[in-house]
Amino acid sequence: GSFASKQPSKAAACPSRDVRAGLQDGEQEMGDHAAQLSALKRKKVENAREKARIMAQLEDDKKEKEHRLQQAKLFQQAEEEMQAAARSEFSDSSSALLNIRTENGALRHSFPAEATLLDVRAWVLQDQKRLASMLPAYGVGPGHVLVSNEHSEAARLGR
Repeated sequence: GSFASKQPSKAAACPSRDVRAGLQDGEQEMGDHAAQLSALKRKKVENAREKARIMAQLEDDKKEKEHRLQQAKLFQQAEEEMQAAARSEFSDSSSALLNIRTENGALRHSFPAEATLLDVRAWVLQDQKRLASMLPAYGVGPGHVLVSNEHSEAARLGR
């Protein structure tokens, strides 16, 4: 037991092995570090390319949006011009012909251009009163005649 403890260890006996192992470890660490740096550089280049692609896409989208807005503006201007032309075409009219549907049928009347809806309503009410005064007192519409049962029986038998 005591003899073995007095013998120098192999590692202590050969210090160059320790240095070589340390150098190899250091070289391996530097190699790992270089690989990491290389991977980081590649990633940075990829990120820069991706950023450039996204920026180009954003610029294209911006131009497309600008183009659409210009087209919409031109369309709106053309539409406004057409409406103005249509208004000027009809603005010289001094009257308006209205078709009005009521529960008693359709009515048609020409009103002055300055007439209001109150004027139209007054005319409709007046026309309805006029039509009501033309109906017989029995409240039966035109073409219907009220007769006694004897007369209707005789008409049915052909007498």
